[in-house]
Amino acid sequence: MLFRNLFYPVSFTSDIFFESMASDDEEMDIPKDHEDEDDDEDDDDDDDTSSDSSEEQIDDGKQELELNALREKVQLNPYDYQSHLDYINLARQYGNFSHLKLARQTMSEIFPLTEQLWLEWIQDEKNTLIANTEENKEFIQLFQRAINDYLSVKIWLEYIQYRMQYFASLDSIDELRNLFELGLSSCAHHLIDGSILWTAYIETEKAILAGLVLNYNQNNQTNDLKEKICQRVEYILKLYHRQLSIPLRGMESIYLNDYQEFYQQYKEFLPTNSSNQQFDLCSLIDWLTFSAPSFAPDGTTYENNWQSYPPSLARFIDSNLLMYIGY
Repeated sequence: MLFRNLFYPVSFTSDIFFESMASDDEEMDIPKDHEDEDDDEDDDDDDDTSSDSSEEQIDDGKQELELNALREKVQLNPYDYQSHLDYINLARQYGNFSHLKLARQTMSEIFPLTEQLWLEWIQDEKNTLIANTEENKEFIQLFQRAINDYLSVKIWLEYIQYRMQYFASLDSIDELRNLFELGLSSCAHHLIDGSILWTAYIETEKAILAGLVLNYNQNNQTNDLKEKICQRVEYILKLYHRQLSIPLRGMESIYLNDYQEFYQQYKEFLPTNSSNQQFDLCSLIDWLTFSAPSFAPDGTTYENNWQSYPPSLARFIDSNLLMYIGY
């Protein structure tokens, strides 16, 4: 509001200035010629306003005709994927939410939507939400449709971020964890973006831990609080261990930077016999790349050249166990 006041147009401030100069009992004398000129200007303004209004009506009518034409095209050819996209994009461009809602609903009943389509739908619905102390059930249902329709870390993060604001106390930490675990059950092994969800989970736990440590250092160094901190540190380390056991993009950086930094920062809250040695092995072991086998998981032999199939990944868990991922 402050910046808005600083940049008011000069004509607006001038009007205020002249109004303050006139007393309640006096009227400023305006020459008749000026009055006539003002009347002419008012007439011109009225003409301009009516002209703008008619142009807007024409534009609205034209937009409605275009949208109705696309709606009919979709109804006549329900499996024409591009027609659905055209209908959605045009309705979104014109800001016609009644058509937009219909277009999205119609397409989602026939085709699985892409990540981008779901994210745009979620964002548009979020912009229309009214601030409330309770979750919007219809919005939750939209998220659930999206995560069931398309495997997307970004959609899961939007979902968690929306619901997180309603987990206001430590009593609801278990609910928040369950939500993250649900997301991991779907996206933990996502090679490209999976680490983003893991990081969001771990950073959330770190934020809670930082609050406990701050309270402990300032005025409440009780054994009960220290035990809670130790439990939280152990829980975060287990999350790191779980993440580092999966072949994800950027795992080397996570181990050498994030994990090691966290371990060194909070090792005073770990048992005296705790050791970081078990994960020193990770930096020495590379994931091995193998050509895909010539048979399917059920034993069926591939007729084509097996070398044409994408490679699979494997690594040694210990000296006697080799973990093999996928076909």
